[in-house]
Amino acid sequence: MRVHLKTTLSVLVGAILLNACASGKGTFELGNVNSLNTQGANQHASPTPPNAPTYQDEQNTRRKLDIDNQEPALGYAVEIPRRVFDMRNPTPEELTVNITADKVKPINHGLDALPNAFGDELEKNPKYVLDNGIYYSHDKSSKATTRELDFVRSGYVIAEKRIEFDRTGGAFRQNPAGQYGYVFYQGVSPATAFPTVTAIYNGTWDFVSNAISTRKELPEGFTDDLMSYGVKGNTVGATSLDADINRGRDNDKPVGLHSVLEVNFANKTLTGKLTQNHNIINQSANQTVSERYRLDGKLKGNRFVGTATANNKEHAIFGKDGALEGGFFGSNAEELAGKFLTPDGSLFGVFAGKRGVVDKVQTQFDATAIDSKTLTKTNMDTFGQASHLVIDGKLVSLLPEGVSSFADMKFINTHQIAHGDKKLSITVCCNNLDYVKFGGYGTVGGTADTPVLSDGKLFLVGERTDTSAIPTSGTAHYRGTWEGYIDSKDGRRWASSASNLTTGTRSRFDVDFGSKSLIGKLIADNGLEDNPVLTLNGTITGNGFSGTAKTGVNGFNLDPNSTGASAIAHINADFHGGFYGVNASELGGVIHHDKVGEDKIGVVFGGKRQTNTP
Repeated sequence: MRVHLKTTLSVLVGAILLNACASGKGTFELGNVNSLNTQGANQHASPTPPNAPTYQDEQNTRRKLDIDNQEPALGYAVEIPRRVFDMRNPTPEELTVNITADKVKPINHGLDALPNAFGDELEKNPKYVLDNGIYYSHDKSSKATTRELDFVRSGYVIAEKRIEFDRTGGAFRQNPAGQYGYVFYQGVSPATAFPTVTAIYNGTWDFVSNAISTRKELPEGFTDDLMSYGVKGNTVGATSLDADINRGRDNDKPVGLHSVLEVNFANKTLTGKLTQNHNIINQSANQTVSERYRLDGKLKGNRFVGTATANNKEHAIFGKDGALEGGFFGSNAEELAGKFLTPDGSLFGVFAGKRGVVDKVQTQFDATAIDSKTLTKTNMDTFGQASHLVIDGKLVSLLPEGVSSFADMKFINTHQIAHGDKKLSITVCCNNLDYVKFGGYGTVGGTADTPVLSDGKLFLVGERTDTSAIPTSGTAHYRGTWEGYIDSKDGRRWASSASNLTTGTRSRFDVDFGSKSLIGKLIADNGLEDNPVLTLNGTITGNGFSGTAKTGVNGFNLDPNSTGASAIAHINADFHGGFYGVNASELGGVIHHDKVGEDKIGVVFGGKRQTNTP
């Protein structure tokens, strides 16, 4: 594929990443220009009109981002604590094994892969009790383990093992019999749209306790019926398998450990409770239901944080309060999942739930990627933060290290960041935008002398303005820049990067909030304002917009300076985007078309609302 570059950019495996702009100014230097014509037909520059208005970015209080040390993840798991101790002279560390914060490990598994992701490891233990198999919280072997969820899992993968002894070094160490495994929650497809009213989520919860030698009696609400290996929570942490619950085999009474959460999306608050439905002998027996925890939280992006408050402070297992954390999953927040951990490390709990049908949802976040090689468009995971990408289930900051405001970075900033076993190069535009960011990223390879970038992507992430804050009348003018590629159907590519220079790559948008219409144009580097690469016409719906982006009648010349055959691309592509920030002060979006046998396009763009002086 031949690549025609119309502005300074980095090209890798057919991909471009935004270069650091020479100008560090925090506004777009946007005026009328007379410059190179790149359309299919020749066109002469138009003179600058007299008394043209002078535009500048609308002035807003710049956003300072919170640096949150509690980095969210798509899921977490805790290994069941186990006391391996010298039976004759145990050390203090062998008397209590707590669930400390460092033992709560982030995970990122496919939902269908979860049983094997943990179970394969458990089966390798030489003391694994093969006859009993693996206990999985979603195996549908009973009503209590029939959990109809599409985007989350929360529960356990547990096996049983035989006792082990170790007499090396003069010690007489015991690795006790009993359950071993993991308690976890995992979500996929973090939510980008949410109900506009209160919603109720019903589901389940599970837990694992610490292992402590002073726990001498069977705790209230626990049983030896399923597993008998000593006092629950003494040598091995107690789990949901030890709880006295109705598994629904011979009755239709409430089963298992039940969670119910009420989420007020308007006020961004969450309340709920975790209850235990005790076992009953038969259908006619009275059932005891114990409330174990009350949940209170506040929504933050598509996550929530708060407190799990114990109902009975004297309970041997459920007596301590915990710190609550979780998120919403499914594109429309159809489900939620979360965890809590007590400060003393005595209990770790997980929960999940599914809401009922609601009449209306509102998009709050955008996260889109375009593969720079194939121009395939995909939805990215997001935790509802314009300051971060989520790649491989982990947060990746768009801010340079030590910077807490986009206003303090270069207009276009490139930085590298370690990410698992690889290094990413990330380029971000623009420092005058706080609620929508776009740019490119790729994996750094090669050597220090000859670096190579691969797996390039364009991205756009944003936090939308609430629909209630979108103007319902009047007009606005937005100016910004854009980044993207056009591939002709004969295999030639044109690529352009963002800029805040007067003659650089520019975007212009005129929005009529009263008629709910949007008109825009994307101008190439050194291109004519009255002869843009693309013209956009769209309709506003709620806090977003969509429409069609087209080249002119004569198409777009990918290489106007070539002495060979012209490469004229004709684009007729869909675009979508949203309004971001305070009272729709920013906008951004994506243009995409990758149909086989046709000219293709992948573009991300953004802009800031302007004020002008006639």
